[in-house]
Amino acid sequence: MTQTPLVTVVVPAYDAARFVGETLRAACAQTYPRLEIVVVDDGSRDGTAAIVAAIAARDDRVRLVRKANAGVAAARNTGIEAARGELVAILDADDLWHPHKIARQVEVLARHGGDLGIVYCRYREIDEAGRVLRSPSFEPPRGDVYGALVLFNFLGGGSSALMRRDRLIAVGGFDPDVTRLGGPGAEDTMLFLRMAERWDWDLADAYLLGYRRMTGTMSTATEAMARSSDYVVADARARHPELPPRLFRWAAGEGRAYLGTEALYDGDWGAGLRLLRRAGAVDPGAVLRPRTAHALAIALRRSLAERLGRSARTMVPAHEAPGETPPGDGTDPTVGRPFLEVDPDLRPTGPGLPPALARRCAQAARWRTARPRAALGTAS
Repeated sequence: MTQTPLVTVVVPAYDAARFVGETLRAACAQTYPRLEIVVVDDGSRDGTAAIVAAIAARDDRVRLVRKANAGVAAARNTGIEAARGELVAILDADDLWHPHKIARQVEVLARHGGDLGIVYCRYREIDEAGRVLRSPSFEPPRGDVYGALVLFNFLGGGSSALMRRDRLIAVGGFDPDVTRLGGPGAEDTMLFLRMAERWDWDLADAYLLGYRRMTGTMSTATEAMARSSDYVVADARARHPELPPRLFRWAAGEGRAYLGTEALYDGDWGAGLRLLRRAGAVDPGAVLRPRTAHALAIALRRSLAERLGRSARTMVPAHEAPGETPPGDGTDPTVGRPFLEVDPDLRPTGPGLPPALARRCAQAARWRTARPRAALGTAS
C-alpha cells in the first residue's frame, strides 16, 4: 500500500434525489486529502443525476457514471470498475459520514501494512432529518471475524467498510444474484463473508457512520430480506460444512427474529408474526428476547391508536417514538442530536447486545473455518 493511497468513494444511487446531495456533501467534507467520488446513477427516474452533476461541476473529485437500472450490487460493481483508487469505500446514497471517517480508517490500515480485508467503524442509526436514533454498542469483532459475521452483520451496512480494490476484485465484487432475490442488504453480507474468509479485519473505533433508517418502508421488504438472508446463510454453510450446525441455526433464527420485530415496529403484523414463527421453528432462543416483547407492545399500541382514531405517536413514549425503534435506557446522550454535530468518540454507557446474543457472538468468534487462509490467497 502506498503512503497516501487514493481512496475511491463509490456511491450507488437510484431515485436518490431526496438525500444524495446531503450524502455527497458529507463525502466531499472528508479530511483525508486524496479522494475521488464516483456516483453510479442506476437508471434513476427522478432528479438524482442533475443534483450529482451540479455538485460535480463545483468539485472535480466527483464523477457521475450513468447506467441502466440493474440493482445495487451491479451499480457498486460498476463503480469499483471505474475506480482509480487503491482503496474503495462504499457510501449508500442516503447515509452520512463523519468528516474524519476515511482518514481514521486509512490510519488503521496503515498500521497493519495494508494487510487487512476490511477496516470498518461503529455506526449510529439516524432518522430522515439526520438526527441520532440510537448508537449500537457492543464489543466489535476483530481479526478472524468469519464466525461472528455468519451470526449477524455487525457493520450496519455497506457504508461502514474501507477495502483494498485488488481484494474486492479477487473475491468477485458484489453478487447481483443476491440482489435479484429482492431483499436489500444481503449483498453486503455476502461480500463481507468472502472478505472475512480470506483476510483479517480491524476497526476504526469511533461512530463514523450515520446509517439512515427510513420510517414506513421496512414492511414491504422484510420477507424479501429474509429470503436473501437465508440464501447467504445457506451459501456459508455449503462453503464451510466443518463449522458447527448450531452456528447456522443461530444465524437463521437471529436474522428472522430481527426482521420479524422490524416488521412489527413498522406496523406489519402479518410479516412480523410469520417471520417470528419461522425464527422460533429453528431457534426459539432468538425469539424469547425483550426486543420481541417490546416490538409486540409497540405494534399493539399503534393498532389501538388507529382504532381510537388517535395518532400512534401520542401513545408511544417520546424516547421510543423515532421510527418506533427499540428504546434506549436514557444513557445515550446523542439521541435526537444531528449526527454530524456529535463527537464520534462519544459512546452510550448503557448495555450493548442482549446477553444471550452477546454470548453467541463470543462463541461464534472462536469458531474457525478449516480451510487455511494462506491457501486462499493473500493479494499483495
